[in-house]
Amino acid sequence: MPSSDPSAPGSSAGALPDEIVQSIAIANATTIASQPAILANLGLANEILNANLQQQAQIAQQQAVNLLTLAIVAKSVATILRDNPAGGASTAEIQELLAVLKSVPASAPAPASAPAS
Repeated sequence: MPSSDPSAPGSSAGALPDEIVQSIAIANATTIASQPAILANLGLANEILNANLQQQAQIAQQQAVNLLTLAIVAKSVATILRDNPAGGASTAEIQELLAVLKSVPASAPAPASAPAS
């Protein structure tokens, strides 16, 4: 006995009109054709995100160096200006602070450049 299910294979009652089948095929072909552009856009977005994260890391590193420099300068000024029975900071203390100041880099080191793709 044949199946009465209209969606069963071989049943003509469940067949889609040719226009709809053709429309679905065209939509699928269009989607497949646009896939390389979508992937290229995703790659570009990924590169932009990575560059942004690298810049944020550089800024955070620079801020850390700036805060360290500020703390060293503040300590140096406090040492030089403190009231001392001898009339101020000793020469050895000032020389030690100058050596510390010279050891702090003026700016954060430049990161290695990303390879060109």
